[in-house]
Amino acid sequence: MAYSTKDDLLLGQIPLPSYLDPDTYISNAAEEIDAIIGMTYVTPVSIQETPQTRPTKLILKKVNNFLASGRIIMALDSGGEDTQLHSYGRYLVTQAEAIIKQIASGDVTLVGAQPINSGGNGNAPVIVNGDAASIVDTFYDNFNQENWPDPRRRAWFDGRAE
Repeated sequence: MAYSTKDDLLLGQIPLPSYLDPDTYISNAAEEIDAIIGMTYVTPVSIQETPQTRPTKLILKKVNNFLASGRIIMALDSGGEDTQLHSYGRYLVTQAEAIIKQIASGDVTLVGAQPINSGGNGNAPVIVNGDAASIVDTFYDNFNQENWPDPRRRAWFDGRAE
């Protein structure tokens, strides 16, 4: 599910060749967004627009537009490497990636989006190693000087070896 449409792209008057499908770039950008924020939120993010959730929709739309537009511009530019066009495309992609990183890290909260809960550590598995007895404690209990039957060994351990 894309967060923007073909009409939202930031291409200005750049003519698109027939072999380039902008909808594919929009869809790929949305998948890239979902792949990264999917560790923090349930994706695709689908929320009812209210005054509280409107910023979330606008952020996702902006990121989708920036990524798709930047990738299209860089694809058009790849043959000639026109530095001005290429720089603008790279700028859009860099800005989109920075916002996605902020969302994934929790610096930007998507109000209305359903967070993924897994024990308070992002999407990491929770592992508990619970042993009935500590191996370290068992080692020290077995080699405690008082438990040694041979006094010569106990003396050697204390540094009083003969």
